[in-house]
Amino acid sequence: MNKLAIVFNTCGISGREAVQQYVNGINSIIDQDIEGCEIIISSCLNSPEAISYVQDNISRKVTFNLIKEKLPVNVTFNHSCLVARELFGEFGGYLYIDSGITLRTNKDISILYDLLQKGRHAL
Repeated sequence: MNKLAIVFNTCGISGREAVQQYVNGINSIIDQDIEGCEIIISSCLNSPEAISYVQDNISRKVTFNLIKEKLPVNVTFNHSCLVARELFGEFGGYLYIDSGITLRTNKDISILYDLLQKGRHAL
């Protein structure tokens, strides 16, 4: 079983797409020291130009879930989790990361995952 589906949420509804922040945030996830995870970009109504910029400027291939209708973030997150399960199988957990977040160290996600494994959380 895969450890985590890491869903990085982006949104183009407002027309203000912070593409360089997206790239920084995604690369901070790619640089994590944890294995057995898949990165899914949950992209709600981002422009084709924004998607191309991100694809051209991240350091490895990730999965994009392009959502082409205006939906709330909980719906787009859940949809991205379902897409991840269809593509990669079951996961031990699902991690939501907002597009405004850049992780500070390469151990941030492994620390979160270790905490998840130590007990029952978010029940």
